[in-house]
Amino acid sequence: MKGETEKPIHLTQLILLLHNLPGVGEQTLARTLAYIRENKVSPREFLAFTPKQWREQLCIGEAPTALFFQQKEELLTKSRELERVRRLHDVHIFKIGSAAYPPCLEAYDDIPPPVLYARGNLSLLEATKTGFRFAVLVSNNPSPAILQKLDDIVSALASADGIVVAGHDRLPYQKTAIVGHRLGRPILYVLDQGLRCALGANFDRILFAEARIHEMSFNSDVDLAVSAFPIDVPAQHNLQRRDRLVTCFADVLIALDVQPNRVMFAEAKRAFRQEHPLYVYDGGRDGNRLLLEMGATKLPQTPDWVERIKERL
Repeated sequence: MKGETEKPIHLTQLILLLHNLPGVGEQTLARTLAYIRENKVSPREFLAFTPKQWREQLCIGEAPTALFFQQKEELLTKSRELERVRRLHDVHIFKIGSAAYPPCLEAYDDIPPPVLYARGNLSLLEATKTGFRFAVLVSNNPSPAILQKLDDIVSALASADGIVVAGHDRLPYQKTAIVGHRLGRPILYVLDQGLRCALGANFDRILFAEARIHEMSFNSDVDLAVSAFPIDVPAQHNLQRRDRLVTCFADVLIALDVQPNRVMFAEAKRAFRQEHPLYVYDGGRDGNRLLLEMGATKLPQTPDWVERIKERL
């Protein structure tokens, strides 16, 4: 019987192995995938690398190198099972540098994730074919008046072929997704954890408690869930990465109620400096005022405001 090191291995399995190896972060994974691509190294050839090659050619640290070579068979077995699960549940892997990697991430993320996992309606990654993607930026603890304004804005944009981009575990994101669902629009969920961790063993679990009230099960024919994290990684310190990806996936951003010197303000400011389409509501917390003082575009208040935004996309 063949050992794991003798069995055929595909690149996606190798990516799963490396991304789940403790001590291999985004930068190390990106550098390793670039080396494999530029030097046309096959997965089988990669497995034949020595510890010295890992350390000196790939610049992988001592701890992950030692762990890999001590537990190679077990790690290969685990990655083969992950690859089986990935194929069974139609989870796609997009690696940076490939033609299929979402161009918006390379355009708007200063350090785009080396790997993106996706399950569901992949056409949402091609906004020109299905409508325009939008995200509304709201800091934590919004007032009831802001939540009503959020409903109004999302309703107007979604009714004009807008595709909601949101996370799933903050109240403003959840309200945004609920409005999109109410209007029958697809939702692009950006997760702060692995796909299986969020969606369950069958990758179809309801994503948040209030969604049950609205009968919002995850529909892979309509919606799309994406994550920059290995499929079993729980939510820990991934919130800023999630929020960055939300803004990058959106074709247009609405800063509705952002608090100064917090993540949403930083993302809105970064988007403004990158000339990423951004509109700021003349109201909300002081972050909105600061963005307008920087020269960001005020959200139009005229009845045709949605059409005016769409004309500039």
